[in-house]
Amino acid sequence: MEVMYDFLRTPKWLFGHVLVATILVIFVAAGFWQLSRLDEAREQNAALAAQLDEPSRDVAEAFGGGGQPYAPVTAEGVYDAERQVLSTPQSRDGRPGHYVLTPLETDAGTLLVDRGWVPFDRDGVPEELIEPPAGSVRVAGLLMPPQEGPSGDGEFVGAKDPAVVGERVGASLLPLHLQLEGGDPEPAGPLLTRRPEFDEGNHLSYAIQWFLFAAVVAVGYPILIARTAADRRRGTHADDPAEPVAAGRAAG
Repeated sequence: MEVMYDFLRTPKWLFGHVLVATILVIFVAAGFWQLSRLDEAREQNAALAAQLDEPSRDVAEAFGGGGQPYAPVTAEGVYDAERQVLSTPQSRDGRPGHYVLTPLETDAGTLLVDRGWVPFDRDGVPEELIEPPAGSVRVAGLLMPPQEGPSGDGEFVGAKDPAVVGERVGASLLPLHLQLEGGDPEPAGPLLTRRPEFDEGNHLSYAIQWFLFAAVVAVGYPILIARTAADRRRGTHADDPAEPVAAGRAAG
C-alpha cells in the first residue's frame, strides 16, 4: 500500500498538496468573510429599520444634528412651484412615470421634497396632477440620502440628488431630500411613495458558493489521489514479469 502512494512524495505532488491547501484556505476564508458581511448588513438594516420608527423631529432640529438619512422629520414652508422638476422617466410596476421633485422653502433652508411618482401617458403628465399646493404647508416624511445617477438632460433630472437638482434650478438645497409621506394638506392625486426596503445583498449566496467550491476541492483531491494510485496499481500488475511466464506455461 505504501508503495502505491509513494508518488505523493514527489516534487510535483508536494507542490499540489500546498496548492490545494492554499486554495481551501482561501475559499473557506472567503465564505466566512461573506458571512461577516451578511451580519454587518443585517445589523445595519436593523438599525435603519429602528430609525424609521423613531418619533418625527422638526427639520431644523434634524439638520442641526447633521441630518441623518432615513430619519422621520416634519417641516413647514411654501413650495416653490417654479423650480419644480421631474425625474427622467422611470418604470414602476411596469408603467412609465416621473418622480416629482419640488423645493420647499423652510426656516431651516430650502428642502427638496420628493412628492412621489406619477404615471404618464403619450401626452405627458397633466399639470393638475403634479401642481403643488399653494400657501403654507406642513409635510412629513423621511430624510433620504442623495441618489446616485446621471444629471439628466432637457427638462428632466436623472437622480434625486439635491446638489444636482439645485444646480439645475439655481437654488441652494439642503444636502438630504425629503420623501413625502403625509402632511397638511394631504397629498392629492396619484402621487405614490414607498418606504425604503433594506435588503441583505447576495452575501449568503456568495458564502454558500465559496463553501461549495471548498467542498469540491476537499472531495475531489482525495479522489484524484485514489485514482492515480489505482492506475499505478494496474500498471504494476501489467508489467509483472510473472504474468508472461504463467501465460506461456498455460499455452504449453
